[in-house]
Amino acid sequence: MNKNALLSLTLLIVLVANIAAIAVPASAYVTGTVAITQPDMVVPGGAIEVELNGFSATGGTIYFYLSKDNDPEISSGDIRIARIDKNDVLDDLPDVTLEIPTTVEEGAEYYVKVTDSSKIGADCIVSDEKVEILEEADWPTITVDPTSDTVPTEVDVEGEDINDDWEMLTVTLYWDDYEDDHILGSWPVEDFESFTAEDVPIPEAFMGAHKILVLLEDEDTVGTYVDFEVEPSVDVTAPETFSIDAGEEEDQIVILDAHGFPKGTVSEDTIKYIIRDFETGNVIDTFTAEHAEVDVSEEAGSEGTITGLATTLWQIDEGILDVQVKVDGQTLT
Repeated sequence: MNKNALLSLTLLIVLVANIAAIAVPASAYVTGTVAITQPDMVVPGGAIEVELNGFSATGGTIYFYLSKDNDPEISSGDIRIARIDKNDVLDDLPDVTLEIPTTVEEGAEYYVKVTDSSKIGADCIVSDEKVEILEEADWPTITVDPTSDTVPTEVDVEGEDINDDWEMLTVTLYWDDYEDDHILGSWPVEDFESFTAEDVPIPEAFMGAHKILVLLEDEDTVGTYVDFEVEPSVDVTAPETFSIDAGEEEDQIVILDAHGFPKGTVSEDTIKYIIRDFETGNVIDTFTAEHAEVDVSEEAGSEGTITGLATTLWQIDEGILDVQVKVDGQTLT
């Protein structure tokens, strides 16, 4: 073989090897077990809790599916119900709360599948248990009063039209998910048909839509829910030395505490105080306060809050005080 032919063959072998290396990526892979822990039956839009044991995955995103079959691979008819960053799943182990879509088939029973690939045919782990989707005729009627409010607060939750054939004895209410530290309390079910939960404590939370999960319990469990809207609020506190007649050279330190705010950041020197006339409501003046940049809290138990933010003003007129705060460009008044 001449040198040119040998060189061509060598280049061809190297090229083919490189193409093969590019075309065959490492496959995603999950291990462990998944089990549906509660409830046994659920209304569309409610939530279930699954338990993952010995779980690991090579992919960076974990996908959860509902499936009518228990094949250990993703089927074409499976319904994806959650897409969660793997680190978030690992942080929550072993229990993960999953919301059931409102579009699932009523009366159907579903297994839960877990994988780290969104492709049909991907390997997965699958539960031995199934969850039953209740038909509309069996949905309990759940109400909350009020339906929206600032937080923290208390509400009343009532349940009616509970199927007495279930013989439910107690109801436990949860805030957004089935974690133990999100339990709002437990109450008896009267005559297997209804319950009244008064003064249910609603915790600090981010602005917007939330769910009070309702778990009816006896030998079997039934899951439903009611929606609740968190509204933002601001408390403004002035020190004893505060004076609306102060001169411009005298600092007026106003302390701001916020609740029910969205996730995000309040940029430096962006909070506005708007003074309105007591009688007409017309704007008299607007002041931009001096203050530090602050992040809205994401810590458990204080979500959506800003605590003790010192804002500096100077001379302001007498009137009704409104506060305008921007969180990542979203204006709250």
